[in-house]
Amino acid sequence: MKHNKRQKAYQKGLCAETLAVMVLAGKGYKILEKRYKTQYGEIDILARKGTLLAAIEVKSRQSIEDALYALTPKSRARIQNSLLHYIAENPQYADYDLRFDLFAHEGGFSFRHLDNAWMAGS
Repeated sequence: MKHNKRQKAYQKGLCAETLAVMVLAGKGYKILEKRYKTQYGEIDILARKGTLLAAIEVKSRQSIEDALYALTPKSRARIQNSLLHYIAENPQYADYDLRFDLFAHEGGFSFRHLDNAWMAGS
């Protein structure tokens, strides 16, 4: 029972990430990485638009509001440290503007892309 629930949540997350990639590409972002893993954790999506480098966290919950509240200080720190790791490995992005976004997914095609969802260090 627990395994099925976990598997269903995992599949829902994958669907939300796929939708996020399509939406971001439609907005002109170039997707650099999906599920980028570091020793600090994972960034769901890394995307570039012009000289902007965005780390996008995807949260899929029962409601958009629940997805927004699911972004904890611990997960923000994990994403920030992972982005710094990415830049250290990819110095061509060192001078880019950095941004942290949240893609909140409710199900189906109901979502909100919050650009600049938080500032580093907050």
